[in-house]
Amino acid sequence: MRLKHVVSTSIRSLMLISLLANTSAFLVACSNNAFPEEGLGEGRYRVGYDIPAGEYVLVAIDIDMTSWQLLSQANDKDSYEIASDMGLPRSIVTVRDNEVLIVNSGVLYAFNDAQKSTDKVTKTEGMYKVGFDLSPGEYIIKQTGPYAYFKVSPDSRHNSLTITASGRVEGQIYLTVKAGQYLWLSACEAIIPITEKGIGQAKQQNYNYQPGKALPAGMYKIGVDIPSGEYVALSPDDIWIMVASDSTGENESIIGVVSCRNHAYIDVAEGQYMSLEGCQLYYLEDAPKFEFEGFLPEGIYKAGTDLPAGEYVLVSPENDFITCYMYLSAIPDYDAFKYLVYIQGRSIVTVEEGEYISIKQAVLYTFDTAPKIELTGTLGPGMYKVGVDLPSGEYLIRSIDSLASCAIKSDSRHGYGSTEYFEYVDAEVSVTVAEGQYLELNGCELVF
Repeated sequence: MRLKHVVSTSIRSLMLISLLANTSAFLVACSNNAFPEEGLGEGRYRVGYDIPAGEYVLVAIDIDMTSWQLLSQANDKDSYEIASDMGLPRSIVTVRDNEVLIVNSGVLYAFNDAQKSTDKVTKTEGMYKVGFDLSPGEYIIKQTGPYAYFKVSPDSRHNSLTITASGRVEGQIYLTVKAGQYLWLSACEAIIPITEKGIGQAKQQNYNYQPGKALPAGMYKIGVDIPSGEYVALSPDDIWIMVASDSTGENESIIGVVSCRNHAYIDVAEGQYMSLEGCQLYYLEDAPKFEFEGFLPEGIYKAGTDLPAGEYVLVSPENDFITCYMYLSAIPDYDAFKYLVYIQGRSIVTVEEGEYISIKQAVLYTFDTAPKIELTGTLGPGMYKVGVDLPSGEYLIRSIDSLASCAIKSDSRHGYGSTEYFEYVDAEVSVTVAEGQYLELNGCELVF
């Protein structure tokens, strides 16, 4: 009996010694950055114990998608998720000591030359390291399926706060990536840099501009896909246009953004990049023409082309806050900005020949076609012309909001010099207005 116990104890001791030896060897291997060439399958791996710290690539095998999760530590009670990713056939992640990498789908490989993506023509769905999997430079990102999008990040830690560029891919876009960055592609592919000869140069002519034909949504390189100049964008719904100085997708490269409904103008120069969503684009001379019939819906319009220069009334159908911008040109930058109108319910503006007016949450009318003012009871927030909307005289103004104010203006150009009188309305004030002046009520009402 004692002999059996001794033998059993000896076997357990040998097993323990063997386990410690194997563990020690694996830890030495980890410290030397060794990793099995055949990769590791699904499982839970503690960094510094099961796998070395470093960068890894996860490659889909059976279901054409990878899935992983990175936790802060092995203790489930105190652990939190650092990052996760799923859906792409190829993903890259950097892990640090004591973190836990959970591989749910795919095979994990050490990220080295053996795992380099070798396709030199295109990069399909997946995550790639610039300077390793693909060369730095400008690419065409082409949509291959629904819900296409891209992301660019400075590292493979998957922190959403460090993303330098991202967005949907509708049709195709241009994108410049730098060495050391990481590129995500979902439902799209990257064509080889257009700076290279051969295929690259042939691929860049995706849109053959034809006068009189509308261009679909997408991204255009000015001087390559379409000529420089002024364009008209049309849509039955929302219009979104962004103009950038380069194709990095970074905020610093954005020159301006146009966001409106129905109708817009945009002026672009050689070498710029223009992105479109929700609209069709026409060269200025080829845009469909319409007759001005005394009113215009939301949109951007040009005085002398879409409507005569002159004075107009803006009315919100839902009594919302009206936003109206006036521009000197269709170039989407601050230098073209003239003035802003932001008021609830109703306003009056004057546009001069060649100026552009942007209207949001309002309909533009002539004085003849505008809804008539009823001079009974009270007159709510808005802008009114004395002698047209209401008679000259003295009126009681009553607050209906905590930040109420009233102003008297000499014209409807909304410049700083046009304000003749301004006062905050705590409860009630009396004002006297003369014919030709404009009364502006914010958060208050006029009592008849």
